Amino acid sequence: MNKEELITYQIQYLSRIFKRNIDQATAKFGLTAEQGRTMLYLHQHCKEVVHLTDLETSFNLRKSTLTSTINNLEKNGYVVRIVENDDQRQKRLELTQKGEEKVQLFFNVFHEENEKIDAALTLEEGQELRRLLKKVIATIDN
Repeated sequence: MNKEELITYQIQYLSRIFKRNIDQATAKFGLTAEQGRTMLYLHQHCKEVVHLTDLETSFNLRKSTLTSTINNLEKNGYVVRIVENDDQRQKRLELTQKGEEKVQLFFNVFHEENEKIDAALTLEEGQELRRLLKKVIATIDN
């Protein structure tokens, strides 16, 4: 079996295409896809207290990767870290007003990528793909 026939290769290749497309679109705003995804998460969970560990769990990424993303967002005024209970180790993350203003732009970019997939598939194929992806994720995400 050649690599193009491997499902893992196809998923990885597709992931790189999405990242490239989203990075190209979000570069217009001076940010990366990962920064956009982080800001979207904070926006969608704005009624909750969000810590770095919540992002680690949700995105399945290492703390060091997320720390770099948050540092850049904070440096550019999109995110603030707020110390909780006078404990410097516990900081909640919140979008600033400037960050909130960018969220809709990111949402549009992610939505456009999703629409490309939906346009290539019938409604039934799209539903089946979503079902199969959930099944695969549940199987391999120990």
